[in-house]
Amino acid sequence: MAMRVEPIREDLLPEWDDFVDRSDDAWFWHRRAYIEFRVELAGRHLVRDESFLLIENASIVAICPAVIEARSEGKSRYREFAFGGDPLPMPALRNELSRAKRQEALEQYVAVLKELAVKHEVQYGSFRVPGLAPARYHGGLPPTNPLVRYGFIDLPYQTQVVDLRQDDKVLWDDVRKGHKHAINRAAKELVVEVWEQGSITDGKFEEYQALHIRDAGRQVRSQKSYEMMRKWIKAGHGALVEARVGSDPVAYAFVILFKDGAYYGSGCQDPESRDLGATHLVQWRTIEWLRRKGVRFYELGIQHYGPQWFLTPSPKDITIARFKRGFGGSAVPLVTAEYYFSGEHLRRTFLTRLQALLPAADGVMNLS
Repeated sequence: MAMRVEPIREDLLPEWDDFVDRSDDAWFWHRRAYIEFRVELAGRHLVRDESFLLIENASIVAICPAVIEARSEGKSRYREFAFGGDPLPMPALRNELSRAKRQEALEQYVAVLKELAVKHEVQYGSFRVPGLAPARYHGGLPPTNPLVRYGFIDLPYQTQVVDLRQDDKVLWDDVRKGHKHAINRAAKELVVEVWEQGSITDGKFEEYQALHIRDAGRQVRSQKSYEMMRKWIKAGHGALVEARVGSDPVAYAFVILFKDGAYYGSGCQDPESRDLGATHLVQWRTIEWLRRKGVRFYELGIQHYGPQWFLTPSPKDITIARFKRGFGGSAVPLVTAEYYFSGEHLRRTFLTRLQALLPAADGVMNLS
């Protein structure tokens, strides 16, 4: 029997999330709470959520996020499959599928994407395997990009992951010397506390939100999106790690928790207290807390070292990546693919990339 395509509906939401919990391909990025969060953040850029399920013999075979957004680049206007310009999670498949069935499911997934692209005038899409999906750490041969065989282009991103199965001494030895100094100095002045399910209060979350807004200089997220994050913590899928002087908070890290992994979602600090080393201490205390909690892997985020053919990072991006590497861990492949549903959009994108790459790379690669 052929796989049936079932668009996501309100009555299917519990089944979708139950599948996420069971599939080793899935992480929190697949959960409907997170998809709805990214839909909220998209705001005026959102076109529609066309996420769907593949079903065979009344059982779910795969869940497939497919959010469409409208973007602009110069005078160009286009539509893409994306999360706020970031890649969508690749489909999560049922664990028990044979290799042949997995291939069949992926082929149908690609076919549906192409149909949706025609229907909604989508020119581009980017897709990514979650860095903390359990299937990536089961051992055996290293995973490759499953979409390349279907005409997608591989984008060799990397992300920094700390293996928390090591003891505290090994983890501490892996921290950069300058970071250790900042951590030790901050520990003399600051108190760190973790607010999680069972301890988070509405008042504490409001303090975090106020500092987040103050650090950014304005409210960069809708109130609804903050409320969504608060719900994640209360549901056990998040935590706030707070550094304070007395009763005054000076820095926070928002950490996402799911299965046996944790992800550094965002951070903020008091603009007048940046010399305290609070962000360094918060990250180290986060690592210690996650290890005690039994979390196996902590993903700090994408790594940038300099210009690449597919992306020319800003100096700020490179600085942030270097800061994250200072807490140890390893840069691991972040399997990412892109697809062009429009030849014109491909030409325009590659020309834009080349124009950005050559000046940036000239000093690095001595291309003159």
